[in-house]
Amino acid sequence: MEKARAHAISILIFISILLLLLVGGRAIILWQIDNTITTRINDLKRTGIEIEFSNKKVALWNKSLQFENVHIKFNPPHSLASSTVSIPNILIANISLIPLIAKKEIIIKKILLTKPEAFIYYTTSDSTHPVAKKLPKFTIKIADLKIDSLSAQFIDKVNSIVNGKVRLSLSIKNLDLFTTDSINWTAGVVTLNNIGIELPTSFYQIKTKQLTFTSTKKLLQLDSIELLPTLSNLEFARKNVYQIDRITARIPVLTVEGFDPGETFQPRFIASAVAFNFNLAVYHDKRFPMAKKKQMVLPPVFIRQFGFPLHVDTAKIGSSFISYDEFPEAGEKAGRIFFNDLKATISNISSANLGETRMDVESRFMDAGNLTATFTFPLALHMPYTVKGKLRNFNLSSINQMLTPLERVSITNGHLKAMDFHFHYNEQKATGALVLDYSNLRVSILKKKNPYQVNVLASIVANAILKNTMDKTIQEKKRTGTIQFDRDPTEGIFGFWWKSLREGIKSVYTVEKITSRNHKKKVRGK
Repeated sequence: MEKARAHAISILIFISILLLLLVGGRAIILWQIDNTITTRINDLKRTGIEIEFSNKKVALWNKSLQFENVHIKFNPPHSLASSTVSIPNILIANISLIPLIAKKEIIIKKILLTKPEAFIYYTTSDSTHPVAKKLPKFTIKIADLKIDSLSAQFIDKVNSIVNGKVRLSLSIKNLDLFTTDSINWTAGVVTLNNIGIELPTSFYQIKTKQLTFTSTKKLLQLDSIELLPTLSNLEFARKNVYQIDRITARIPVLTVEGFDPGETFQPRFIASAVAFNFNLAVYHDKRFPMAKKKQMVLPPVFIRQFGFPLHVDTAKIGSSFISYDEFPEAGEKAGRIFFNDLKATISNISSANLGETRMDVESRFMDAGNLTATFTFPLALHMPYTVKGKLRNFNLSSINQMLTPLERVSITNGHLKAMDFHFHYNEQKATGALVLDYSNLRVSILKKKNPYQVNVLASIVANAILKNTMDKTIQEKKRTGTIQFDRDPTEGIFGFWWKSLREGIKSVYTVEKITSRNHKKKVRGK
């Protein structure tokens, strides 16, 4: 009896000790988790990140944490942007306790953020921030991070204007966060779904079904990218007040090979090859005044405005379509030129200031002639850009879509065997020449007050001035036009190219030459 009682007491003592160990161990682990969380939050403060939450739940047995009503303030040193983020719920599941306790390394199987809402405040001022303190060494490994239904707003601090709104869902596999001189990151697979970007002050929205980056393959893929104006042609022009290109663009698939985004949170775009095709429509309304400040910069300058390193060795453009529509200052409808089945190779796209970007293009111009051209874009500032190309076997009446609304001229017949052109240009003007080779040209001049009726007398004069045939039987200098065109700084690059060529064609035998002669005679008569 005494032995049985002693045995029972021993069992009770063992159970009591075990319970004390479990409770005490649980308390120690909970304390360690709390201490690690507090330490890491204090570490983040040194980088300009402050984290607060209303409630924290620790489930030790399934090794999970849950935070409610989380508020994050992000104000990094040397940055002109700050942000606040509100997250109703954060679930952190399956935390590896041994690395947490032994190495103070955080290894997590899954994190889920539900409906976070972010406000990013930025300014373009030159204000400076304090120098960042040296960061403590730490590593966070997350096997699966998901952000469900993120919404963010980009707000101009100075004017308190919302310039952008973003919606998306995010999934990251094998995310590692670690410190050197800054917070760095690597990831296995990053996927963004249902991306929607609104640009209220620019009257555009951007939509993308999916973006996927696979780090092991250095492969970035975007599915269905669209740049869509939120206003009609006329309303877009009215809201902008001044002349500005209205752009609609669609890219079904874009693939980036050899993509290296870097390991810091500073943006960069380095890649070996990019491949895509697109549909691009540009509309310009000349009925509105020219912009005094809103100037369209040329491509290399535009790339530098991104403010981050960018370099692509080669970009391949598959069969694509470009249209340019322009509504004249006085007229009833817009004129149009277009390029279909456009293919191109672009080499050395860069934000650096050395060398040049080269683009080789081939296309069906107005679906009526074969166009080939080579463009160079110098990366150094204040160097001239160049264009050299050929147009072959073109039905001249096809150009009426642009010529008639803008110039009140209609080509009734004519075949262009060849047009060779070359010019260089800068931000202000284009200068060069072109050579024509055509046959059987006839035109009609339309009445100004009634563009549907032919001005017979003017047409007779015009056809007398224009040579019916201008081919290789005529001396080349008499078939050569001079390109001297002053750029409208509010127009995009496509309008600039087209109008430079148009001026060269007109200069071969323009009415302006006759007007100039008549003016000289009047001066002599005085």
